[in-house]
Amino acid sequence: STHFHRGNPSFYTGEAIFGVLSHFLTRSAPLAERVAAATARMQAVPGLLAQARANVRAAPAAWTERALRECAGAIAFLTRGVGALGGNDLGGTPAFADAARVAAAAFEDLRSYLTNELMGHDTGRYACGAEAFSLLLRHGHFVERDAEELARWAEDEMREAEADLEAHVADTGASTWREALARLADHHPSASGYYRRFDELRDACRDEVERHRLLTWVDWPLRFVPQPSWAREAAPYLYFLPYRSPPRSTHRSHMNIWSLRSRRLCPPTEPNGSCASRTTASSS
Repeated sequence: STHFHRGNPSFYTGEAIFGVLSHFLTRSAPLAERVAAATARMQAVPGLLAQARANVRAAPAAWTERALRECAGAIAFLTRGVGALGGNDLGGTPAFADAARVAAAAFEDLRSYLTNELMGHDTGRYACGAEAFSLLLRHGHFVERDAEELARWAEDEMREAEADLEAHVADTGASTWREALARLADHHPSASGYYRRFDELRDACRDEVERHRLLTWVDWPLRFVPQPSWAREAAPYLYFLPYRSPPRSTHRSHMNIWSLRSRRLCPPTEPNGSCASRTTASSS
């Protein structure tokens, strides 16, 4: 299939950078072990990205554009981000710094290839085909409807939703529903209430879930913390999921199934704020 290593350059770029960066989003092992593992992975980056260049000779433009974004994020982390890690006494070893430079250079080389060669070989082929899509619907998403039936249902739902928006747009004081939606950009907490708002929305979700008896909400501490300073320049270019950061426990015995889900990274409001929690840990 050309949807994976034979036709998707971001298959390589995302794995290459998160294989390194993920070691510093958690304290799942002693620092020296994580630095050694990250160093080894950075040393392997040139070989992995060379495979991308050899295997992917044509690709849909959007996939190449995503790989280019990931190259930009990787280079930001491997240069300035790694420097910030060293300033925080993380990764400040000569071998680590040398490996970061080698990996950054490999991403630069791949970025040149993506820009100057692969972008000129846009296949425009995104579809996986009816057979593969049907298999994914049935076994990946447990949907019994076939693709055509699902498309008809979705179109009906879209028409119904748009009609509902048109019918109630006057309630918002806007002239069109598009104008009403645009106004949502101005609906946000103040800077001082930003981190607290994560807790408020979590609690509101829990109240709705319990009121409608949708599921059993398990009690465990859920903390929202800003992204670490060293990751902030790279994060907008990467598939940076907030739940990819388990708690910063220093003991393996603490890494149980519940604690793994207790820490969520959120975009910071301050440019150089610490990674300390800005909200209170609660039982929800």
